[in-house]
Amino acid sequence: MSKNIRIELEDDVIEILKEGYIEGNLFFLPKGQLERMLYERVNKVLVAMGAKWDKKLKAHKFEYDISAMLRNAIKTKEVTDWKKSTDFFYTPKEVIYEMLGLIQDNKYDKIEVLEPSCRTRAYTRYCKGGIPKC
Repeated sequence: MSKNIRIELEDDVIEILKEGYIEGNLFFLPKGQLERMLYERVNKVLVAMGAKWDKKLKAHKFEYDISAMLRNAIKTKEVTDWKKSTDFFYTPKEVIYEMLGLIQDNKYDKIEVLEPSCRTRAYTRYCKGGIPKC
């Protein structure tokens, strides 16, 4: 499971980030129309940093102050895609054993369980019987 969670910034994207400005938790692009391809690359970087475009405000809106993150991105010429870096959490086998222990023996031949670790099928590996499809 290899994911590109680092985005390298090209010089023209860095220039746009330098020319834009921050007001509170909003990032405003520089005045004027950007070429579509350049806008898409800049937008990709801002979204990777956690932004959502706010059409009404005409700005990228963040849930936090991005000043330090933006300075770091410009300095290092890269950003980490926070969503890709946090979208999967491994469940330790001790937690799985604890959760499976909560299921009492029942009178049914089989039960259905929602597999929270579907990518790795962690729960089903520790259950008796076959592995259901995710």
